Order: sequence, then C-alpha cells, then structure tokens
Amino acid sequence: MRAESLIWPHRRPAARERRARRCRHGCCCTVAVEEANVDIFESLTNDHRIIARVLTAFEQFITEAEASETLDLVEFGRFTVFFREFVELWHHEREENLLLPAMESIGYARNAAPIVHIREDHERERNHLLELRRAAVRLRPLQQQEKSRVLAIARDLVTFERTHMKKENELLYPALQRELSAEKASALNRPVLKAGSDKHPIVEQIWLRALADELVHDHPVPAHAEGPV
Repeated sequence: MRAESLIWPHRRPAARERRARRCRHGCCCTVAVEEANVDIFESLTNDHRIIARVLTAFEQFITEAEASETLDLVEFGRFTVFFREFVELWHHEREENLLLPAMESIGYARNAAPIVHIREDHERERNHLLELRRAAVRLRPLQQQEKSRVLAIARDLVTFERTHMKKENELLYPALQRELSAEKASALNRPVLKAGSDKHPIVEQIWLRALADELVHDHPVPAHAEGPV
C-alpha cells in the first residue's frame, strides 16, 4: 500500500531500538548526535522525540505567559532559536533534500499527495515560526493584544507540529521503509554518515540538543497536566 492511499489510522509504529543517551535530567532529549550507523528513518524519528519534548515545554511556557502580564521575550527567543535551527534548518531540510527526492525516484509525483502535502505543512510551519521570530526580537514589550495574537500562533504551531509528526511517524516513514529498495535506503543513509565527518554540524547539533535539554528542564509540566509526547 502506497503512502498516498493511507487513511491515517490511530496506531503507533513498532518500537525501534534507541542508541542515544538520555540527558542529565532523564528526559528523551538526546545530548549526543546519533551514531554514525543509524538509518535515516531512525534519525528522523529521533528528531521527532526531541521536538515533541520541546513542544511540551513550549506549551507550558505559553500557559505561564498567558497568566502573566508580560511575555518574556528572551525565553521566547530561546524556543524560536530551537525551532528555527533544529526543526526547520536541520530536520525539515533533511526531509526535503533526502526523503522527498527518494520518494520521487520510486514513483511519487512531485505535485501530488503526499509530497505536496509535506511541502505545504513545512511552509505553514515556516510562516508561523517567522511570526514568532519577529515577535521575539521586538525592542519594546508586546501590547496585550499583540501578546495574545503571538501566543495564539504559538499554540497553533504546537498543535500543528504534533499532528504533522504523528502522520510521519505512523504512516509516511513506515510506508517508505517498506517501499524503498535496500539499495535506495542505503543511499539515503550515506549523507547521514557523511555529515558525521564534518566537525561544524556535530558541534551545532550537540549545542541544539543541549538547548532542548535546558528548555525541557526549565519548563517542566506539572505531573497532573502531562502533555502528549
């Protein structure tokens, strides 16, 4: 069954062995970059685990901000840095530069589902994030109406990103793992291996995972109000 014909059932993918260390706070944010022999789907799924934890911390930050008279733009900016650098420039770029071309190579149409839907999702997320980044660098505090609008966009981003990742985890990735030949899957893994030989991306990814660690630690969710993971 091809990915475009799936009806998005509510099921979880089979558990995969994780080789990343847990962070010092015990959450699922990985501190070290994935091992060199990890495949592209495991790497992307691990990205989703990190993003999911930060989304939960961001949701808690939003709740606290809604109850406050002001919006802490410095802390808000730390979240936008993570979403821009890790989600947009790392995770989405790998999907668009590696995964989507591989899908086209096995017959998926560039201008049809699911490829067009993935690109549309990424574009919507970019637009939301641009609004949040612009707010984060404001010189003056946000007025109440502006603050409410920005926080509404932030909540929409959290909800939208969770839905997007759920579809990829439960439908897109498993379907492509079945459809891609061993040779094509191996070719997808080679850029992951190559990236590990360049010092700069490794340093940057360690920093971004440490930032995720800090955000999760600094904005814990009360035990009675645990959000989706």
